[in-house]
Amino acid sequence: ARQNDWNAVVFELFIYFLIMLFGPIFLVLVIGQSLGGLFGNFTGNADFMASLPPEIANFTAIAAVPLLLMGLFSAVGSVIALFIQGGLIHLISTGVLGGRGTFPNMLTLILRVYNRWVPIIYLLAYVTIAVLFIAQGSIVVLCLALPMIVISFYMVLQVVVRTGSAYDYGTAMGCIAMILSNFVLTLISTLLGVL
Repeated sequence: ARQNDWNAVVFELFIYFLIMLFGPIFLVLVIGQSLGGLFGNFTGNADFMASLPPEIANFTAIAAVPLLLMGLFSAVGSVIALFIQGGLIHLISTGVLGGRGTFPNMLTLILRVYNRWVPIIYLLAYVTIAVLFIAQGSIVVLCLALPMIVISFYMVLQVVVRTGSAYDYGTAMGCIAMILSNFVLTLISTLLGVL
């Protein structure tokens, strides 16, 4: 099988960084616009507007610099988390499960899955949030949220398949590697929380 090198990782990582930078920014903008449209109906009601917490009332007028910083923190955090989990998957796959593969190849294959499906999940989230504020409790929101759940599950399944392919040990072992890496991450975060 052809092994991807660090050049492929850098290319896919750049796309992933952009997705994780602009995805949350647009999410905040969609929520802000939806809240603005909802609160626009109540601007004449001074008692209602005064009863709102300032965080919600000010959320609709978020400035560009904090929004960009939030996107940057999201993108950098996502890349760091990807490398940490990818490193754990690689160590578990090669050291414990006997897989044969390279870290850059595995990262490239996983990033290709994320770069294909995460934008679709974001797009569905934008539409779901907008419809949620317009329909206000309609069953239509569930019809939009359900594909998001199915696509998320499919994306995780594809990551497991690509992990098994990257280390040439099959989908079942890829699933075990993902489960073990998530267990180690949960254990580390619990220990850090206790400390």
